[in-house]
Amino acid sequence: MGLALIPNCPERAAAIMREVAAWGRGRGLRVWPEQWLTPEELLTDEAGPSNFYVGTLDGEEACAFILQWSDREWWPEAEPFEAGYLHKLCVRRKFAHQGMTAQVVEAVKEECARRGLDIYVGLTQENEVEDVTEPKGDGVYLKKSGCHGFCEMGPLVQIEPEGILYTHVQLEDCDEIIEKTILKGEVVERLLYELDGVKYSKHSDIPFYHRQHRIVLENCGTTDAEDIDEYLARDGYVAFEKALFEMTDEAICKEILDSGLRGRGGGGFPAGRKWDSVRKQPKGKKYVVC
Repeated sequence: MGLALIPNCPERAAAIMREVAAWGRGRGLRVWPEQWLTPEELLTDEAGPSNFYVGTLDGEEACAFILQWSDREWWPEAEPFEAGYLHKLCVRRKFAHQGMTAQVVEAVKEECARRGLDIYVGLTQENEVEDVTEPKGDGVYLKKSGCHGFCEMGPLVQIEPEGILYTHVQLEDCDEIIEKTILKGEVVERLLYELDGVKYSKHSDIPFYHRQHRIVLENCGTTDAEDIDEYLARDGYVAFEKALFEMTDEAICKEILDSGLRGRGGGGFPAGRKWDSVRKQPKGKKYVVC
């Protein structure tokens, strides 16, 4: 069952927005102040109750957004009903990384087409107001990532959310990737990984990755290791936060012991026992030598 959009839900939409904002705020992300995310604050001449949508997936509320048909603040030169404006799209944490945003954008594009409007899809940030008054084409986000682990096939380029992986990419290949894959959704066959006569377009289908079950390296190759906001958005430091505020010293040592982690110095001594032996020493200044 696909995403179902329900209009005229200002109370529920605002509640989901506050929930998502609280999650981001708790991880140090730049989000809207909570007092802005109430129906009283969000309702304007351009955003009435019918403009507030809640998206449900299998009967459960998954996201919320505002879809209005005029915007004098961002596009003052546009006449009402010339375009649709999608504001404050929020996806609940449970439904993250499932292509929810893309589904909402597609639904909005369909509604715009139904109303006979030209379709332009782009993403803007509040700190870029001066730069977004003129559409510049579909939004594409380019970033570097950590090592994918498939070094002999590099340089690698991965296209999301499709999961397409291109291998041995050279500078002269970039125009073709943009023209065919980014703009037209077509796969550049010659850049795909090939094994025993079989070409693999999806990163997850390649045998090298398909047989792996990554735990510590789960996000390796998909996130920018130098971007702390991206790390926080992927639940970075959540375990550290739990250890600091929810667990006792004894519980932390037991967790490490139960995990089976061992030293790599040759003896394979359980890390949990090392930590626990330090914990049990008389109070005072302690040192762990690594």
